[in-house]
Amino acid sequence: MKMKIEPIKLMKEIAPGVAQIKQHIVTLIKRQKNLAHYPKVINQLREFKKSYPIVKQYTSPHVSDESTLVNGKQHNYRYFNCSETANKLILFFPGGNFCYDQRWSYDRLMDALLNKETNIMIKEPILAPENIYPSAHEDALEWTRHLIKDRNKYVPGDELILVGAGSGCHTALWIYNQLKDRSMIKKMVMVDGLYQMNTLALSDLPSAESMSGTLGCYFVDQVHNNPEINLLQNSIAIEIPILFVTGSGHKLANETIQMAAICGFNSMTVDLMVVPGAIHEFLMYDDIQTQEADQLISDWIHFAR
Repeated sequence: MKMKIEPIKLMKEIAPGVAQIKQHIVTLIKRQKNLAHYPKVINQLREFKKSYPIVKQYTSPHVSDESTLVNGKQHNYRYFNCSETANKLILFFPGGNFCYDQRWSYDRLMDALLNKETNIMIKEPILAPENIYPSAHEDALEWTRHLIKDRNKYVPGDELILVGAGSGCHTALWIYNQLKDRSMIKKMVMVDGLYQMNTLALSDLPSAESMSGTLGCYFVDQVHNNPEINLLQNSIAIEIPILFVTGSGHKLANETIQMAAICGFNSMTVDLMVVPGAIHEFLMYDDIQTQEADQLISDWIHFAR
């Protein structure tokens, strides 16, 4: 039987306030609760997210779509560039629970991070259920190693900054753990990250069933059986400055705070930013607060030591 998602006329034309954002998330969770455990309907959920975005999509004027071959395999990426003299490169890993392509969801943040010294790349992610663990992680690791080896093709410098959001934080930290030569990576920023997969799957959060369902499409038979994917227990000492960001209204804010505390025991510099009122990855009360949060992250990347 073909399953059908009925259209929801919500958040289509109006600017989002906190009440509308919460209602939209509740609606999405209800749909995922019934559907997300079944890989065959992920495509329908993808269409739902496209048709009814939480916030109106913004496209940066500084971005272009690019591609390159690595070991005979084509890699597509979005390239943010406003200067030919940049000497730093930010590699951004978007969220999406490994099932949804969110490359286009963070352009306002990318504009805040972009400057004459810094370019940004967002690589096209490998998605589940078409691909399962560790496909997305290994693909991102291959890409990162390529950038380190052939960095002069992209940025004539030796500074790489890893930034992740949501499930992209898991990918970024996993990559850092796997790299043997980390000398080029100078900083990391983790925004509302997913770190502890087992805790998420077993938690009693209202969204846990739907989130662990989509995560289960990627971490097939791994969520409960593979402790190595839980970075709260398996993250190595981080030898570079790292910033953890979460919102006071985010359901997994405590996990971010816990991850920051653990890193604080054995890492050089750990900072934590909690954005008042933010619900999920910079969904704020208003655009001014969003701009302020984006600017604080940018200042930390470019000026904090």
